[in-house]
Amino acid sequence: MKFLQSKIAWQLLMWLLVIEFPVESLLVYISYHNSKETLETELTEKLRAIATYQIQNMNEYVNTQLYNINAFASTPEVATLTQQLVGTKDTLALRQLIDNQQVTFEKYQEVFGFNSIVLIDPTGTICLSTEPKLPKGENLATGNLQNTELSRTFKRANTILQPDFSDFTYMPHSNRQLTAFVAAPIRNNAQQPIGILVASINIEKLKKVTQNYVGMGETGEILLVSTVENEPIFVLPNRRNSITEATNRIDMSANKSEGIKKALAAETGYGLVKDYAGRDVFAHWHYIPALRSGLVIKEDVAEAFAPIQRLRNILLMIVGCTLLLFVFAAFNIAKLFTKPIRKLNEVTKKIAAGDLTQRAAIDATNEIGELGHSFNDMTERIYTVQNELKEMNANLEFKVAERTEELQTMIEELNQTNEELYTTVEFVEKQKNELTKKNDNIVASITYARRIQAAILPLHEDISKVLKDFFIFYKPRDIVSGDFYWFGELPNNQCLIAAVDCTGHGVPGALMSMIGVNLLNEIVYLMDIDSPELILDKMQTEITRVLQQSVTEVRDGMDIAICKIDLPQRQVEYAGAMNSIYYIQNNQLNEIKANKIGIGGNSLRSPQKFDKHIIHLTSPTMLYLFSDGYADQIGGISHRKYMTKNFKSLLLSLHHLYPEMQQEHLALTLHEWMAGEPQLDDIMVIGVKL
Repeated sequence: MKFLQSKIAWQLLMWLLVIEFPVESLLVYISYHNSKETLETELTEKLRAIATYQIQNMNEYVNTQLYNINAFASTPEVATLTQQLVGTKDTLALRQLIDNQQVTFEKYQEVFGFNSIVLIDPTGTICLSTEPKLPKGENLATGNLQNTELSRTFKRANTILQPDFSDFTYMPHSNRQLTAFVAAPIRNNAQQPIGILVASINIEKLKKVTQNYVGMGETGEILLVSTVENEPIFVLPNRRNSITEATNRIDMSANKSEGIKKALAAETGYGLVKDYAGRDVFAHWHYIPALRSGLVIKEDVAEAFAPIQRLRNILLMIVGCTLLLFVFAAFNIAKLFTKPIRKLNEVTKKIAAGDLTQRAAIDATNEIGELGHSFNDMTERIYTVQNELKEMNANLEFKVAERTEELQTMIEELNQTNEELYTTVEFVEKQKNELTKKNDNIVASITYARRIQAAILPLHEDISKVLKDFFIFYKPRDIVSGDFYWFGELPNNQCLIAAVDCTGHGVPGALMSMIGVNLLNEIVYLMDIDSPELILDKMQTEITRVLQQSVTEVRDGMDIAICKIDLPQRQVEYAGAMNSIYYIQNNQLNEIKANKIGIGGNSLRSPQKFDKHIIHLTSPTMLYLFSDGYADQIGGISHRKYMTKNFKSLLLSLHHLYPEMQQEHLALTLHEWMAGEPQLDDIMVIGVKL
């Protein structure tokens, strides 16, 4: 068919494709991209939730093991047995005593779920063992086991006299049997250490805690990995293989185990990586300090992104069908217009050859017919137009010369403007260099000021002399901070601790913090005032005096929460200026509100006294002092404040952990909440376990 040879048909098809194909491609791309982003977000949240759940389970498992070994070591029977084993010199009587207690230890081993239990005297000699591979009489300090993780665990527990959880290791004298040890000191009635109790944990129980693949599809895996003898291994069986000597080793070559490498490097994150077998997976990785191991939650890309692949295939089929429809429409439309256009083309060629008598005979009543009539009118007017063109050409040279002169004038003006701009640029560049130099000097001065400010803060070593279990989460917004903490040691095993939030942050806040530290030291140590409410009363007077706020425009001040901790009397005295405190007893969070009076600032009306509150330490108590920076931080999906309610819930969920672990969870929660948002204020949280 001739119309298939028509250029119009092909051009029409091309233009239809130019108009339709980019739009359709864009719609397909947006649909695919949005669906992929949604799926990735859902996968990330799912893996993050699984990781959080698994980390909580593992931390609880570690705490349970430490609690069990400490509970066993604290029983009177173990203390009595240890004293008898160490004090008995008669070999026959000693052997009989060990044989009698062997059954008891095996019973406790089954009750607490340990694989084995070993009783060791302070010199490192094994006195009693339920593990045949660890014979009685072996010395961990000088014998064949002195370089093993068992020996190191014994030495740590014997040194710090606290329950201890070891690294994962191989059981001595075994064929790569993986285990970990928990140890606790044994004390006599006078609370003096008389031995160490060490137990080998049951890896199978850890497996039951963690190996839950609900919601992870067919290829999802939960990997717990650690480094044993400088070799990365699987602590627990992965989903595809059980642990053997051949399968628990991890291939750490360049294109494998990317998530495992990041987890062992104490990194936290998620994304597309290669797994230990070189497969493409979507994974979330996290480091677990309590186990000194890495956790990787992963799912094969093929399964994870299967829905998006199906969507892509459907979209491609729709695009293909649409293209076929456009091809069919283009050639049928072209067929309607090709015949009259060919006739018009033949006439046009004759007119172009000089025959102006030709006319286009087109009977169509559509736009093509109108085009034929218009073409005939155009032919008749060609001569007239030619004459008009000749007349226009006569005037063209004059107009060109006139325009050329105008352009020359404009060029000269532009050259002058360019010279002025060049001079301005040089001046701006010089000003920029001077400002850069001044800024560098200012930043250097403020950075040195940070060292001075850090020097006046109390040392953790000094605080730990009185308070054994505490943490201080301190995160200034700028180089120097308007928040600071203060500690004062008092006679009779008493102390003062304060969290202070000065007006502003950065340099102004830092200057106020220096004034606050000096006034607290002067009031407590020179004026001999140690009652919290009296300290705040005196601080109110002294700030007003130092800043001369009665006669100046200075309205800066500070909010303070200060506590006096009396360990012998088992009580805490608190007074607050705008800063409340929380304390948790019996899993119940309690808030003591501060007086709505700031120190300094706009508080120039008649003096008001601060109230004193007393907390009785009738049960284990977690005490928290803080500034408002944590609760006021913007973040989250909705870009809103974290809020006091969420801050309370977070503290309540963490209070049972060791203070160091609470600090880590506070930092991690803040980092995830901010998600790239800038820090708005100085942040400080102090926790004391009493």
